[in-house]
Amino acid sequence: GKIDDLKAFLAALVERYDGDGIQDAPGSPVVRYWTFYAEPDNGSEAYAAGGKGWWGHNGSGYADLLHQIQLAIKATDPQAKVMIGGLAYDWFEESGGPFVKTFLDDVLAAGGGQYIDLMPFHYYPINPAWNNIGDKATAIRGVFQGKGVSAPPMFSPEMGYWSDAAANSSEELQANRLVKIYVNGLAASLQNMCWFAVFDDGPGTEAHGLFWNRDLTQPKASYWTYKTMTQELAGARFNRTLGPGDFQQGGMEGYEFRLPSGKTKGVIWTTDGATKRMLFPFPGLRVVDKNKYNPDGSPNASATRIIYDGQAGDLDGQGGNGVTIEIGPSPVYVELYP
Repeated sequence: GKIDDLKAFLAALVERYDGDGIQDAPGSPVVRYWTFYAEPDNGSEAYAAGGKGWWGHNGSGYADLLHQIQLAIKATDPQAKVMIGGLAYDWFEESGGPFVKTFLDDVLAAGGGQYIDLMPFHYYPINPAWNNIGDKATAIRGVFQGKGVSAPPMFSPEMGYWSDAAANSSEELQANRLVKIYVNGLAASLQNMCWFAVFDDGPGTEAHGLFWNRDLTQPKASYWTYKTMTQELAGARFNRTLGPGDFQQGGMEGYEFRLPSGKTKGVIWTTDGATKRMLFPFPGLRVVDKNKYNPDGSPNASATRIIYDGQAGDLDGQGGNGVTIEIGPSPVYVELYP
């Protein structure tokens, strides 16, 4: 039947990319991770015609599919990982969307959890139920817990935010969101995150690329923000979420990361649009704006500041108590200096 044809195809495909020296593709590239049908929680035939999965109302059938797929793949490559298709888990049918909220529950109820090695999901800030990507990860983990199943490692292979004014955004807002989404995801222990996409898919909420006009010579502000983030958090591991004991006033959000050197670095912003002062009990502070580059890619010297207690830039005007700086809605990186 069709499932036997699919299993035979997958066995041949996995053999081609398992890197064992037998019937390998030229150059022996290795593929270990296999995912099936983007956003399989889709329940709309029309959306399926546009390329989405179409299993929203057949979670038990999808669980059986995963079982058969896993048998074929792991018989060929025991090191391979089988993943559910990246879930939308958003814009549910109850809100007029195509996605079925109970799909994952149905997959797990049918025993599908034992065939899911990794749990991918997509994230765009369109559902007020999720304050951030971490909240969405928590909700999905809760589905597993509700079925008495251990949640597998999670990641987001598709996430993004738009820059189009027609969708109430801008290059600045997109750049802010980019940092916040990645930082929230790291704090939520996501294994990997991929921005979608390099180029815009269209206007409005589809304008989530990092470059204008499908042209790599026309980066948006978000591209330079992305570059700054990867440099400032290179090798960093999430340490803790900052709380009331760290802030002198409300309306602030921040996360602390531990660097390979052993030092810690905070990523901080305000959540109410205001600019507020924050005291750091350090003799010196290195502060980096979310984007430390000019539009042409040259370093922006003013985006990185070294501030000492009681000296220029310390806004409390006194020495001996640490360094006070202003924090606004644009994220900044802060660390002890030297």
